[in-house]
Amino acid sequence: MLGILEYHIVPDQAVRSFSLLDGMDFGTLLNEVLNLVVYVNGNEEVEIRSVGSTATVIEPDVIIGRSIIHVIDEALLPVDPIIESQINEAIMTFY
Repeated sequence: MLGILEYHIVPDQAVRSFSLLDGMDFGTLLNEVLNLVVYVNGNEEVEIRSVGSTATVIEPDVIIGRSIIHVIDEALLPVDPIIESQINEAIMTFY
């Protein structure tokens, strides 16, 4: 569970929503390689895509101390749940 929470934190950056550009990617506290990618559609709606899920920003720019939080509508997953399920199934079949 801690890993999923760390996957929601972009360290050393406080980015306001007006600074987000389509295609920007950010490393996370969990793993610098598992980036989150920002997509801005024509309606100015911001999506954040991860390896295993996509979330929509529903409340941008919530400032708490020196941090900026963008509230999203669902949890971001650091793994693809379908692939993870297939890997787990293969491991169980092997044993």
